[in-house]
Amino acid sequence: NQAIASAQELGFEFILFWQPDVHPCMTNALQYLLDMLLDNERVSLASWTESFSESCERVFSADAGFMLARTEAFARLDAAEYEVEGVKMKRYFTENDLELGDKCKAAGVRWYIHGGAVCTRDEAA
Repeated sequence: NQAIASAQELGFEFILFWQPDVHPCMTNALQYLLDMLLDNERVSLASWTESFSESCERVFSADAGFMLARTEAFARLDAAEYEVEGVKMKRYFTENDLELGDKCKAAGVRWYIHGGAVCTRDEAA
């Protein structure tokens, strides 16, 4: 949430979310996500998948552990405000990626997975 607020403030076009337990299987996984966003202005969020496919698929929720997003898309989401150390920001993410999916669906923000952006996630200990 804080990274989104900073990216918006700095005027970044895209923001990358990459959790340390998610590992791209190919060196060009990020390029697949970027190309999808650059080739289609209607796509706002692009996420990874666990199995290779030659297609992209619209989803209403996906794993945000390796996701590239248009920063402006978050401004369209209805998110509650909260305060951290005197700074107000919006709560886009919680522990549940499905909640982000619900917000995207309600705002008409398009979320896709790219079949070429294959990743693995570490097993829970």
